[in-house]
Amino acid sequence: MKKLLFVARRLDAHAKQLLAELPKRGFATHVLGAGPAGAGEAAAMGAQFAQAASLADVIYLLLESDDADFAALGWDYAAHRGKLVVDLARCSANRAEPAAGRFLAKWRPMAVARHLRQTRGPAGETLPLETLLAADYLAYSFMPKSLLSDLGWFLRKASGDRAGQRPSAMAAELLAAPADDQRAREAAVELLAQEPGYPPALMRLALEAASRSGAVPAQLDPSKDADPLTVFSLLALGRHMAPGSENARQIAKIAEHVWGPPADGQKGKRILLFVVYKQRDLFIDLILRYHLERLGHRVIMRSLGDDPAASLVELLPDVVIWGAKTTPYQVQLARFARDRNIVSIVRREEAGTARKRWDQLSPTVRKWSLGNIDYAPLVDLELVFGQDFAEILREEGHMPPDRCQVVGAMTFDPYFLPELSRFMPGRGAFCRQLGLDPAKKIMLLLTPWTYADRDPGAAIPEAKGAAADGGATAEIQRTMALHKDGRRGWLEFLEALYHDKGRDWNLILKVHPGERAEAYGEFFRARGLDIKLVVSGYVVEMLNHADLLVHAGSTTAIEAHFLGKPSLAYWVKAPQNSPIYQLTPYANSYEEFEALFQGLDLTRGNADEAVIASLEKDLYGRMDGQACLRAARIIDEFLDGRPTRPFRHLQDKVVGQPRRPDDPYGTNITPQEIDYYYPMVKQCLDAKEGRPAPSPRPGRSSAGPAAPGAAAGQSPASEATGQRP
Repeated sequence: MKKLLFVARRLDAHAKQLLAELPKRGFATHVLGAGPAGAGEAAAMGAQFAQAASLADVIYLLLESDDADFAALGWDYAAHRGKLVVDLARCSANRAEPAAGRFLAKWRPMAVARHLRQTRGPAGETLPLETLLAADYLAYSFMPKSLLSDLGWFLRKASGDRAGQRPSAMAAELLAAPADDQRAREAAVELLAQEPGYPPALMRLALEAASRSGAVPAQLDPSKDADPLTVFSLLALGRHMAPGSENARQIAKIAEHVWGPPADGQKGKRILLFVVYKQRDLFIDLILRYHLERLGHRVIMRSLGDDPAASLVELLPDVVIWGAKTTPYQVQLARFARDRNIVSIVRREEAGTARKRWDQLSPTVRKWSLGNIDYAPLVDLELVFGQDFAEILREEGHMPPDRCQVVGAMTFDPYFLPELSRFMPGRGAFCRQLGLDPAKKIMLLLTPWTYADRDPGAAIPEAKGAAADGGATAEIQRTMALHKDGRRGWLEFLEALYHDKGRDWNLILKVHPGERAEAYGEFFRARGLDIKLVVSGYVVEMLNHADLLVHAGSTTAIEAHFLGKPSLAYWVKAPQNSPIYQLTPYANSYEEFEALFQGLDLTRGNADEAVIASLEKDLYGRMDGQACLRAARIIDEFLDGRPTRPFRHLQDKVVGQPRRPDDPYGTNITPQEIDYYYPMVKQCLDAKEGRPAPSPRPGRSSAGPAAPGAAAGQSPASEATGQRP
């Protein structure tokens, strides 16, 4: 067996699988760890390397992103140039990796990479290295046999063996050649001598017996090996089976599970659009759906909170559109989709960060915005609001520039549909649903204290998956302390506000998704405060009837301004940190709030136009009501001519539409809500584009649908009544 020295800072799941497979390909492996160390330890590891390297036929060095302190980069490889292979797949294909670049330029090793950009030198130049390019490396939760076979072939070349043709380059020919093709049979025999168990080669040798005996070859039994290449090799046998034979029927049955039912002949892609937080995202996603359908695609909408993996298996879409992939759970979902060859498109739900603000952030917080885990192998296209954040992602994040596109401020598109208000509940119906006095004005109060109730260990999901980061704990504690302090200040404010203005105003408190409504409900009950608490309502509906918005530094102030509604901010402790905090007049005490309140004009919006213009330029991108249309066109162009063939694994179980019963924050959209609101949005957009004018939905009272959303402790109205579900 060949001797392979495997040098790595740490072993992830893919590296462990590779190490387990190398002995099957004729390599005896020795693993040498080389993480950060003191001078004495580094010298000892260097001595161990020198001894092991002299005995090795191949040295396999696994690099990671930002590996400047990796001791192995400082060792002497002068005597081992011809047998050195560097795995660069975990390095950034986006931003410069100076330490890796200097190493590559000095030693000129063979390389394994996902993209040629990973083989750049210290000046950004692409180096002429002999490289195994494997775009799908790290894309799956496992290392497919096709990749393992190619790696085995490449390492044999590094050891000096005559390796022949790359195995994956031979697969299509082996699977397609006729049963009696002698040349294909010989190629399969030669390939199996180097890559035992390579499924396309096994299929080729078993084909003649299979077509004659009618029995599926035992070595291609998919129940024993769920690797996609094995399954696809088995399905390829179906092309060579006699029609109507038992073997043909067995393979057809497997194919129906794997590929799903035959295509219906319609053009366009089958797209699964996940709604992340319904209060924030529903109307944006409905508008995006409309434009995608206008471009010829078929769109199915589901809640991301209702077992998204089950939806992917059940629906088997060509494409999935969902939110940012900055947490381990989100990355896990993206990998689940990639394992099934589903195109993954990210629609960033938030605007991100402007460059001026970005430069003030700590490295820890920056990582949370970008994602601690490199999701580029799992995501095909990422859509963002503004140019500043797109450039940040392209330069410092994970996505290559050509796969990160700017669309504008999608979050404001619903406010450019004036006809939408015709479908909203009338003021009388709105007040009845929430138990408001229709004779009083309505003040809508929005909380932002998402982290006030979190477990410190899971407070910020983006922090998980990071390497050891001394600043992470401090940042989490600081953020949680700010939110706890902010909520204490707001509770005191709400009590003073109710006693001062409760006689003349209806007060509605909309709790931010992720915040415990009970913290407010218990406070209100203990003090006898009649403030309506709303968990799952839609701000676009509530603003329609609000006379005043009160927030703590929120872009909802822009939405209110678009509707001609004034707003005030309370508890803005550091307005200099962001232009968002400067959108509207702000107060940090009730006396300051009262002074601002007395000078309000309730007939018009009061957001600072200069601040809005600054936010449009630096953060949100164009606020013109066309962002969803631009997003749909970019998606359509990206998918145009792109072959898609999603598949199920044999162990995947197809179940009915999942529905998670627990929804403590009221963020999960229901099928009934989607079916209720989409016709409204569709008719409004039809009217905007010059199609027949919209009309209220048949069976709806002139007052409109019943509610903006369920108040805490109340049940939403029933679909059977013609009201909002």
